[in-house]
Amino acid sequence: MDYELDLWGRLSAVEGAAVANFQATRFDYDTARITLVAAVATSWFEWLELRQRVEVANRNLELGERTLSLVEVRYRNGVASRAELARQQTAVLGLRNAVPPLEYQARQRLAALRVLTGELPFAGTPPVADIAAVSIPKINPETPSDLVTRRPDLAAAEARLTAASADIMQARATLLPAVSLSAAARLSADGFLSLTDPVRSVNGLVGLSQALFDGGQRRNNVAISQSRQIALLESYRGSLLAAFQEVGDALDREALFQEQEERLQDILARAEESLRLTEVRYREGADELLTLLDSQRSVFDVRQQLSQARLSRLLAAVDLYKALGGGWEHEQSRLVTAQAQE
Repeated sequence: MDYELDLWGRLSAVEGAAVANFQATRFDYDTARITLVAAVATSWFEWLELRQRVEVANRNLELGERTLSLVEVRYRNGVASRAELARQQTAVLGLRNAVPPLEYQARQRLAALRVLTGELPFAGTPPVADIAAVSIPKINPETPSDLVTRRPDLAAAEARLTAASADIMQARATLLPAVSLSAAARLSADGFLSLTDPVRSVNGLVGLSQALFDGGQRRNNVAISQSRQIALLESYRGSLLAAFQEVGDALDREALFQEQEERLQDILARAEESLRLTEVRYREGADELLTLLDSQRSVFDVRQQLSQARLSRLLAAVDLYKALGGGWEHEQSRLVTAQAQE
C-alpha cells in the first residue's frame, strides 16, 4: 500500500471540499425544515381565517334574523309591506346558505393541516384559537442587515463556494507530481536516476513525463473548476439580492396590511354605529328597509375585509420569517432570556 505525501496540499483540498459539501447538505436540510415550518404556519393561519369567516357569517346571519324579526313586527302592525318582508326573508336565506360552504372549507383546511403535521385528518375536535389573538413580532429598526446571511440557503451557497475554492486548489495540485511514501523509499534506496541501470532511469523519466505532460487535461480541469467557482459566485450574488428583496417586500406588505387592518377596524366601528342608528330610524318609520339593508351590507363587507387583511398580515409575517432564515431575536431579548434562565 502506498501512502501519498501531501506536498502540494491536494489531499487537504480534497478533504476541505468534502467537508464544505457536507455542510452544504446540512444547510439544505435547514432550508427544507424552515420551508415546512412556514407551510404549517400558513395552513394554520388560513384555517384560523376560515374559522373567523364562519363566525362572521354566523354574526351576519344573526343580524339578518334580528332585522327579519323587526320587519315581521312591522308587517303584523300593517306598517311594512309584504314585499319588504319577502325581501328580508330572501336576504336571511342567502345568509344562512353562505355558512355551510365556509364550514366545509374550514374542515378541509384543518384536515390538510393535520396531514401536514402527521396526524389523522378528521380525528379529534378542532383546537380552540382566535386569529385576532395571534401576536405578530416586530422587527427592531436597529436590526443589522447582515441578519439576512443567516438564511440556510445562502449558507449552503457559501459552503459550495468554499468547496469550489478547494476544488481549484485540488486541480492546481494535480499539476504537480505526487510522491508516495513507498516510492520515496525506493527512490532513496535505489536512486531515481541510476548510472548503473539506465533502463530503470529511462522508465522513470517516461513515467514522469506522462504525469507532467497529459495534453493539457489537468490545466483544463483547473479552468473548469475556476469557471464553476465564478458561476457559483454569481449565483450567490443573485441569491443575496433576492433575499434582500424578499425581506423588503415582506416588511412592506406587513406594514401595509397593518395600516389597512387598523383603518378597517375604524370603518367597522363606524359602520356598526350607522347600522344601529338606521335600525332605530327604521323601527320608528323614518327610514326605509333598503336603507337598513345597505347599512347591513356595509357591515358584512367590512367584517370580511378585516378578516382577509388580518390573514394577509400574518402571511407577510411568515414570509418575513422565511426571508430572515427562520426568525430573529433582538440582542436585548436574548440577554433577558439568558438572565431569566440563570
